[in-house]
Amino acid sequence: MQPSRPALRCLAILAAAVLVGCSSVEPQPFELYTHCGLDRSLIRFDGFFWGAQGPGPLSDGSGNPPQGFGNPFDHGSIARTGADAAVFVSSGGVRVELVRLDRRPDIAPCR
Repeated sequence: MQPSRPALRCLAILAAAVLVGCSSVEPQPFELYTHCGLDRSLIRFDGFFWGAQGPGPLSDGSGNPPQGFGNPFDHGSIARTGADAAVFVSSGGVRVELVRLDRRPDIAPCR
């Protein structure tokens, strides 16, 4: 009997977690500063900086978070999905893919 796709995905995620030494495979509560949009959020999680990648808009075009996110903070959840990937789920249920960054991002101050 072959393992199901969800079982294989879980094994891959766990293997990635062991390889990078992370303990954040399970979603955990996370407060994200969203006031200037997700593209201007400084996301530090599990010892790394992360950049929001979508799939939807990262702001409303006026310096605020997109629909489905609290402002100025969103109390959602975050989890690693791989060695260089994570996901944030907003309190409104919006899913945002994150990519691990090599260094602290240069983010202009928000007004």
